[in-house]
Amino acid sequence: MSRVVSRFGRVAGVTVTVVVVAMGAAACDSATTPTPAGGPATRVTHVSGNDQIAVVGQSLSRPLVARAADALGNPVAGAPVTFTVITGGGSIDDDTVVTDSEGVATAGTWTLGAEAGLQEVKAASGTAQVTFRAFAMPPPLGLQGQIAFVSLADSSVDIAVVNADGSGFKRMKRPGMDLQPAWSPDGSRIAFVSDGGDGGPSQIHVMSADGTNVSRLTDGWDPAWSPDGSAIAFTSLRDGNFQIAALSTANGAVTVLTADPWGEGQPTWSPDGRQLAFVSEYVAPAYVFDIYTMNADGTGQTRRTNGFDMWPKFKYYLQPAWSPDGSKIAFVLGELIGATAVMRFSVALMSADGVFLRRLAWAGDIAWEELLDPGSLTWSPDGRIIAYSFVDPSRVRSVKYVFLDGTLEGTLVSNAHSPSWRR
Repeated sequence: MSRVVSRFGRVAGVTVTVVVVAMGAAACDSATTPTPAGGPATRVTHVSGNDQIAVVGQSLSRPLVARAADALGNPVAGAPVTFTVITGGGSIDDDTVVTDSEGVATAGTWTLGAEAGLQEVKAASGTAQVTFRAFAMPPPLGLQGQIAFVSLADSSVDIAVVNADGSGFKRMKRPGMDLQPAWSPDGSRIAFVSDGGDGGPSQIHVMSADGTNVSRLTDGWDPAWSPDGSAIAFTSLRDGNFQIAALSTANGAVTVLTADPWGEGQPTWSPDGRQLAFVSEYVAPAYVFDIYTMNADGTGQTRRTNGFDMWPKFKYYLQPAWSPDGSKIAFVLGELIGATAVMRFSVALMSADGVFLRRLAWAGDIAWEELLDPGSLTWSPDGRIIAYSFVDPSRVRSVKYVFLDGTLEGTLVSNAHSPSWRR
């Protein structure tokens, strides 16, 4: 009963009448409680329009919509909400809007400024406020830079390099299988994984960009250079389980950073070198892979995705890749198709703090019993394009690319996978 009574009077405009009946009385008296008045706006929240992506200088396709509410959560009508650009240098049309009967205010068009990266607008009513953000891409240019990848031509598995425009192809043939190329920050070297041609354990090697001066570093997979070149993060099996480790490029010392009982891998560095994103596996009640972030020393591990979110239609979150400006993480998303045992892979995008932004491109459908690692993806140095591994219905693999705004996609090279774009 106390629970019911405690709710009385919480909603503005509701009249509560209490009737008291005296034993044996011929009449009854009634008392009416006063109607609480609606309060001022103490909260402003997103309704829609947050986390959009567009080219610098463009107007966003969806308006910014905010809701003002009082301390009890009731909508506040007639409250002015001011939308103000706080980063990026863009502009807002109709920047002050009065809320409607539902407490909703819709801003005019947000035109992004000329600064690529994160841009923000503050929506405020009195002291209450919320921040909308947008991710601004540089203006379109031709494909530029150099991409290393795994070549599958001629029934061999080698590292190859090609200019992003398709010219300058060079293949670095060696014994055995060479996989998972990763450019050093200065572009002078490539780390990669090789079995050495003798069927032995997978080992991380490094070579000059022209394929010479090959040297072995350590056992492991998934090499990723730190932005300053001082360390290579990788997947290690040193303690009988897959964990994230870091190797010093100065002295070869290895530090294991994680200790999860299920297994972790596929590390990628934030552009400032302060954090790593990686994939963690969870086995019960099914195999699920989620993306986590942590500090470079292994502390502060935080899950950013939820593979069980649509259980039993669970999801795989794989191959994270941090954007050059640090605001986004691209990844490969695997989802079961209907009632079939087929996993559909897509290239997708989230903010660095785990807010899902959009799917960008289809990366292939793979039957459960033939499940392949979909392969890594990589950002262009200017942050406008993502190159990724694609598997067609006949299991032929290729490296494709897609622009972040979805306006253009194509194939970079056939019979290939696992691209790494030189910074």
